[in-house]
Amino acid sequence: MNATINSILTQLSSLNSSLSTQINQLKLDTASINNSFNQYKSQQAVVDQTQNSALQSNAAQLTQLNSQVSNYVNSLTNKINQLRTDMNNVNSAQNTTISQQNSNLQNQVNSLSSRVSSIQSSAVTGVRTGLNGCDGTVMTMCVGSLCGFMKVGNPSGNQCKDYSGSNH
Repeated sequence: MNATINSILTQLSSLNSSLSTQINQLKLDTASINNSFNQYKSQQAVVDQTQNSALQSNAAQLTQLNSQVSNYVNSLTNKINQLRTDMNNVNSAQNTTISQQNSNLQNQVNSLSSRVSSIQSSAVTGVRTGLNGCDGTVMTMCVGSLCGFMKVGNPSGNQCKDYSGSNH
């Protein structure tokens, strides 16, 4: 019986030793896992910090870019409005120029019309011909209300006396 007890005690002692070894190994493994996890947390904290910094930098860049785009749009809007104003001014100036040219042309037309009227009033308004008793012909011409007499030709080539007695 002592031998059985001794055998059991020996087995228990061996099992205890094995369990102690396994427990110690488990402690070592747990410590290693904890160490790895702590390293991971430390590395992840660095990654998170880097990502946060990158996100903050991106946010700042986006804010700056948004401001630049807004400024560009405002500048473009101002240029478009200025262009509209300039076009309106040009159109107004052109309309004024065209109006002035039309006025000048109308004045020229009126001047030409006045000249035509003047020329028409100065044109020959009447021609009368008749024999003066000689071989030539007396022509009466009127310009406006003024009339004059002119002897035209002497078909026979002979001189004759007009009313004043002069030879022709």
